[in-house]
This record gives sequence, structure tokens and C-alpha cells, in this order.
Amino acid sequence: LRSRVAELQEEMNALNSYHDTLVPAASLPSEILSPIFLLCQSMERHPIGSLAKETLRWIYLTHVCRHWRDAAIGCATLWSYLAFSKPEFTEVMLQRSRTAPLTVAWWR
Repeated sequence: LRSRVAELQEEMNALNSYHDTLVPAASLPSEILSPIFLLCQSMERHPIGSLAKETLRWIYLTHVCRHWRDAAIGCATLWSYLAFSKPEFTEVMLQRSRTAPLTVAWWR
């Protein structure tokens, strides 16, 4: 039964990859996607001193397809804005920001 589940999972992954190739937005180059992702991220930022906390809704863009995920992960600047309202993501964001200059926001 486990081997059958593994086979079906592999087939589902292959079908998802094929489906991604049929979606026009999935073929946009990273050079176009990265600025779009950065714009989406910046729209969620609040001024320092604002009572509103950061959200990480822009991360859903990484769930659209493998290409978008790879493009987002490859954009170090996207991960360099650290909002400590979600400390569970801090380590991942630090890793993905690589050598990009960091911006840090902290809320109590």
C-alpha cells in the first residue's frame, strides 16, 4: 500500500509540474517576477510606529508553482525585510536573504 501511495504521489508531482508549464504566468522570467514579488511585499509594510503588524501574505506567491517559488527564493532582497511579528520565520528569512542588506522591524 505504501509503495502504491508513493507511486501516486510521484505521478501527482509530475502532473503538477506539467500543469505549471501550461500556465502563461508560470513562464515569466525571474527578472520580471522578482520586482512584482517585491512590490507585493512592500504593500504589506506599515510605517514604523504603526499599531498594525506585518503580515506575510506575500509568501503565498511562493505556493503558486515551482517556478514562482524558485524565483522568490532566488530573490535575496525579498527575504531581507525581517518583521519580528512572525519570529518563527526569522531563521528561514535570514538564510534566504543571503548577503542582502537587512531591514528589521520589531513590534511588541
